[in-house]
Amino acid sequence: MSIRYAVPALAILLGSSFLLSCGELDAVFPSSGTYQVDALVNKELSLSKSSLISKGDKIYPYFASPVSGDPDVRGLAVFLQTPAGQTAGARIRYTLKTGTAAKTEEQTSSRQDVPAEILVSVNTMDKDLPSFSLPETLEAGPYIMVYQVLGEDSVLFRDEKNVYYLKDAKFSLDKIRTYLPGVSASPLIPQGIVVMLEAQVDSDERLDPYIIWYSGKKRISEGYAVRGSGRILWNAPEEVGFQTIRAELLPQGPVSNFAGKFTEISLPVAAAAHIPGAFSGDPDQIAWRYELQGDLKDSQAPDSAVRELVFRGTKKNPQWMPGDTVYGLGTGAGDVYALSAFSFAAPEDQAEKTEQAGRFMLRFQPVEAGPVFGIRLDSVPPAGPVFLNLSFSGEDLSLEITTPEKSESVFLDYSPGETESFVSLFIDFAAGNGFFEARLSRENSRQPPARSRKLAILSPLMGTGSLQLGAPLGQAVPGQKADEPQAEQSFPISAIFDEFALVRGNHVPRIEMEAEKVSPKPDTEEAALLEAESVKPPRSEEETPEPQNLS
Repeated sequence: MSIRYAVPALAILLGSSFLLSCGELDAVFPSSGTYQVDALVNKELSLSKSSLISKGDKIYPYFASPVSGDPDVRGLAVFLQTPAGQTAGARIRYTLKTGTAAKTEEQTSSRQDVPAEILVSVNTMDKDLPSFSLPETLEAGPYIMVYQVLGEDSVLFRDEKNVYYLKDAKFSLDKIRTYLPGVSASPLIPQGIVVMLEAQVDSDERLDPYIIWYSGKKRISEGYAVRGSGRILWNAPEEVGFQTIRAELLPQGPVSNFAGKFTEISLPVAAAAHIPGAFSGDPDQIAWRYELQGDLKDSQAPDSAVRELVFRGTKKNPQWMPGDTVYGLGTGAGDVYALSAFSFAAPEDQAEKTEQAGRFMLRFQPVEAGPVFGIRLDSVPPAGPVFLNLSFSGEDLSLEITTPEKSESVFLDYSPGETESFVSLFIDFAAGNGFFEARLSRENSRQPPARSRKLAILSPLMGTGSLQLGAPLGQAVPGQKADEPQAEQSFPISAIFDEFALVRGNHVPRIEMEAEKVSPKPDTEEAALLEAESVKPPRSEEETPEPQNLS
């Protein structure tokens, strides 16, 4: 390889040996639409389909349409420009051999305003042109790849493509994962169902990836991946058939005429598909039911604003999150959802006058240690309410039962199943003349027997109450005053809720409780028994509870 020096731009225009010039030649010779020029990266994707270049990538320029029959074409120049229009790195110029074979030459100059040029002679422009790589000293960021089709002494055609040089930054987009609500394992998607789609993004912290979602050719969502736009809720159409969803990932905010990484998925929407909920039954038995399929509405009364959950979180919007198998509503101390008032009393002609009962059915996936579910049951004045607060410790689920007179807890080990980690949990409660009892159980025969506690109360229940997801009731919530949104803070998600419901009192499986009245001040023997039962038994490898069917 020999070395020679660049000459000023004026000499280039007048001399027979043509060298590239960026400003003057572009002004004299405007672009035309005659030639189609592109480049392959590592002989895989063209820069028209993916505008991303990494450190060490080989760039292969090519003519998409043959030019061997065009006597005017004498060469091709390729170089980078910054968004401000400055040339970045060396210019690559491919020239046709004439007469004796010309050698590849590298041109350098001591002048900073004249970039280096690499000359490459070829026999034809129609075959694969030799590759080149971007210099290691080039900074990561957006650039413009410039193509110039060269004549004997003029630029016949100029084209530009926006590219992004990643350098050594990690940047990848894997397949799109699909999450449906409910418990069905069917691959078919019902018409009108709300589906969660999540693009698998792996990006260097130096980048701020921007993702754009398409349904067919229609852009349906976009935003920065680290701010939650890597997941979207998609409403399946009423039209049956395969629906194509595509995601495009860019290393920075949207750039005109820029192509990032793509992935897509075809989703089968079927009229016959059905996704059952975890809890079903006669509406007369279930007082309310929240299936949490992309909204906070009671599925039995979707048009009732009174029965819609109220979001009291630190973020702007509810946090819909994927679990192991389905998606649900992320809850925790910073993501609280409240139902300020509900009734669990059965119709008067069906209810037992001396006893009230109910069953809360919860389906959720524990995530981090923290509060899961809080319930307040109102008592007839002047007695205070009863509170049932469910929490997750990381190893077990505990239900704290608090009356105005006493507080006790029951525990269940949390052992996820082999195929999924959502748990269906039941909180049964009953109150009679002078007593209140609650039971905690799982809908899984491999789990320990149901645990219950019985406490004395001075006043019967009124049949009304309130609840919260993600925070206890009857206790202060960190950073939150009563009935006010929390201050902007960061709290972990403690559980992902898929569904929860309340069964009316007269349809609840009866808790095995004593028939006689329980005194607010039980005798010494009974008090000792209750105290012994309230203590959580120590775990040991030798003592393992026998499995029992709790259904």
